[in-house]
Amino acid sequence: MKLTPDFSLAEFRVTSQKIENNVPQDYIPRLKCLCSAILQPLRDKLGPLEITSGFRSERVNELVGGSPSSQHVQAEAADIKPRKASPDETWLELLRMGEAGFPIDQAIYYLETTGHIHVSHTTRKKNRNQFMAKTKDGKYIKWKEYDDARRQVADISV
Repeated sequence: MKLTPDFSLAEFRVTSQKIENNVPQDYIPRLKCLCSAILQPLRDKLGPLEITSGFRSERVNELVGGSPSSQHVQAEAADIKPRKASPDETWLELLRMGEAGFPIDQAIYYLETTGHIHVSHTTRKKNRNQFMAKTKDGKYIKWKEYDDARRQVADISV
């Protein structure tokens, strides 16, 4: 089933776990909204995106160590890796999209760990337009604070 021209339901069911990961029928509209509002415009700008983690059943989420309140369980989030653009280009485009008013609930850059980007969109409440980084020590930091600290280190080492 196509969610948008370039995203299918099958991409959101993929899991590394050896169990079924079926999306409940009533959650499919949420995935369509995530794709239409965020992922398809991002793909149109930067090229193909790999969904490394989309929907997660409660059991899959538990097995991968996800937060019990993860938006993946609600079919409102995707972890992505760009196939042609760099992760930094992808992140900068998401920041631009957030500034332009795209309804991004949360974006997290796993720059220091896996290099993937988590992005979410919700239809159940107001989207927060929240941007963060996850550090090597497992902390989540607001993007501006993380980026400011990173720039200070770069200025010192020059």
